Amino acid sequence: MSWIRRLALPVLLAGAALPTVADDTVPQAVTQEALPNTYIVELEDGEATKTYLDALRAEPGVDEVMERFAYSPDLFNAVSFEVKGSLTATPDTLRRRMEGLPELRVRHIWPVEAVPAPTYPGELFNVSSLAANARRAAEVFPPHEMIQVDKLHELGYAGNGTRIGVVDSGVDWRHPALGGCFGPGCLVEYGYDFVGDNFNGTPATLAPDDDPWEECNGHGTLVSGVIAAQHNALGFIGAAPGVRLGVYRTFSCAGASTANVMIAAIIRAAEDDVADFGKGSDIITMSVGHHSGWAGTPLAEAMSRVSKRTGIPCVAAAGNSEGRGYSQSRHTRLHAPARARNRCCD
Repeated sequence: MSWIRRLALPVLLAGAALPTVADDTVPQAVTQEALPNTYIVELEDGEATKTYLDALRAEPGVDEVMERFAYSPDLFNAVSFEVKGSLTATPDTLRRRMEGLPELRVRHIWPVEAVPAPTYPGELFNVSSLAANARRAAEVFPPHEMIQVDKLHELGYAGNGTRIGVVDSGVDWRHPALGGCFGPGCLVEYGYDFVGDNFNGTPATLAPDDDPWEECNGHGTLVSGVIAAQHNALGFIGAAPGVRLGVYRTFSCAGASTANVMIAAIIRAAEDDVADFGKGSDIITMSVGHHSGWAGTPLAEAMSRVSKRTGIPCVAAAGNSEGRGYSQSRHTRLHAPARARNRCCD
């Protein structure tokens, strides 16, 4: 479907741009907190994650290895786990043991970092101006003009038959602009809640369920509306109102998530069976603004593997808070937003 390629870039740019607005309240450098003794290990293709965990459990000084997530061996052959035991007192020694388990080929080892929820740098709109904005949007919607989505609409491209997986804070699918229902035949047709309302970064507070609904953050609802909002009182529609959405909630009401949770959501968005459509989303977008601009983070590596091995375009905002990653700019407010492998637009 060649029209998907024409539609994908403007749709994803619209979604990924949401958290990129910077202002002077954003710190120049952001410190990411690593979860204690919790790791993601990627193995070379063909290696078994269960064999790896069993070998690590047999190491002197390791009392317990608790698996958190085992990812798809076909897409991202990795496992996330927490280690307990005296060996954790010397992290460098633990890492050498993890890298050097006999007859097991390790590709990467990463600590699991906390991922802060996307926030808004100020008031997004003045409520008193909504009526005027609605009248203007009925004639022309500037964001659509900026990325030429209006031209796609004029040609009849609305995304019909396309599935977009949204990895974010969840979605208020009860909102009338998002169809008001969840499940087969609805705009928000599939998805999953990985965290629940009270997740604070610790495994004991995870409360996953099959419904990605939430109304305590709203960022995922905003992203879903930018992509696929139906006709509404504000007078605008989404960039691709004909698509079906799969929403994967990765942030709690406390604003907590972790890299291993985010990766699990990306993998599931690529592999979920969708009624009447088959397996996997056609596009995956993650507009959370992870504080890193490097291609070697576990989140970037996982998205790269999924994109390369499935052909699914994966787009994410990155580097939005500055202070990390690569930039050739000499200016304090102009930065290369991200570095990634398997990029679409070099």
